[in-house]
Formats: sequence, C-alpha cells, structure tokens
Amino acid sequence: MTATTCGVPDLLQRFVPTPFATAIIVNGARVTLHSNVDFAGVTRQAGSSEYPLETLTATVVCDLEAPKADAEVTLIRSWPVATVLVGAGTILALDCERAEILGFLAPSVSAARFVNDLLPMVIDLYRELQSEARPKDHQQQ
Repeated sequence: MTATTCGVPDLLQRFVPTPFATAIIVNGARVTLHSNVDFAGVTRQAGSSEYPLETLTATVVCDLEAPKADAEVTLIRSWPVATVLVGAGTILALDCERAEILGFLAPSVSAARFVNDLLPMVIDLYRELQSEARPKDHQQQ
C-alpha cells in the first residue's frame, strides 16, 4: 500500500521504501542499516568485525521535510525502550528487547554525523540498558 494507491497522503511516512541496505560495525556492534538513502559511502569500522558483540537492525528514513534544527541532544530511557532526540527533526527509537532502531533524520543531520556520532551513542545506550536489565532478570528467576 502506498499513498498514491489509496489517495491518502502518507504524513507519518509509514510507506517510505528503504531500498538501501548496508552492514557496518559501530563500537564493536554489527548494525544492519536499511534506509531511503545510501550510507555505503559513510562507513565506520571500530572494533572487531569478525566477532561483533551484538547485532542490531536499524531502519532510518531521511525526512527532507523535517525541521532543520539539530542543536540539542535529548535522551529518554525506560526499559526496554530508549529515544534519542536531536533538535526538533531527528528521532531515533531503540527497542532493546528486539535489538532494533527506528529513526527519522532531519536534512540538517548528515550521514557522517549519524554514523559517527548518533549511532555510537545509541549503541552505548543499548549496552547500558542491557546491563541494567540483566540483574533484574536474574533476581526474578
């Protein structure tokens, strides 16, 4: 289903195709990245690519109509979900149980900033939340 087939605009961008896929290593984690833009030219290799510590899947839509303000970074976290907000136009939602990232990037956030700054921040947040959740899981058993 697309906005053109049903005649209704897709304001939430639920049906934006993400035809570009690339696998990158970020802080030792393997991230399979699906997007509507090609991130293959902006790769990051930090840590061992042979034995990644974690494997996450990310779907990121670059939204050309989003607000371009990207000043302040805000973190909101409550197990199992964390959210990274960058200004008013960029949001990255992390689901720790599913090891998935869903994000919308403002046009002012470059691919290099996403891969080199924001994605490592989300990976570190993932690890932090996972380590906090493990002791609670063992106490309940």
